[in-house]
Amino acid sequence: MSEENIITEELTEAAELEENIPSELEEIIPTEAEEISDSTPTEEDKGIDALKDEIRSLKEQISALEAERETHSRMLQEVSDFSLLFPDVDLDEIPESVWESVKKGTALSASYALYEKRMDAERARIAKINASNASRSAGVAGKDTANEYFTPEDVRKMSPSEVHANYSKIKKSMSKWM
Repeated sequence: MSEENIITEELTEAAELEENIPSELEEIIPTEAEEISDSTPTEEDKGIDALKDEIRSLKEQISALEAERETHSRMLQEVSDFSLLFPDVDLDEIPESVWESVKKGTALSASYALYEKRMDAERARIAKINASNASRSAGVAGKDTANEYFTPEDVRKMSPSEVHANYSKIKKSMSKWM
């Protein structure tokens, strides 16, 4: 074969290959329409996405439950501490203001101690005002008896015979005590 024949033969083969390439490529490389249909999630993809969403939801639920468990555990510890510090106080006797403080993050024992401190200060203030008013009082108007009313302090200072002698006046006085 001559060199010219060889070249012609190679050109012919190349032309045949060129004609066959597009059909072979169509089989291998998807068309744009196929690419679009492939980009749409398949049922399997949808199932996987649903499982991922469910896993995410379960993880969120677990986190919420763990946070709730920690809160319950903290509250149990606070109630235990409270019972040791205030053994005579029933949890049902704790005022709402203390529970509001606990909800904001203050420890139960600290909230109750602060409440007690405020109540003691208020009682002391009231006692001081009452003592001041009693010292300035002229007594019962229009009556000649000086001891129509007895304070708790007066009664505590009395002997048993004085309590017996003034029992009816003491009972009337008790209705005016706090």
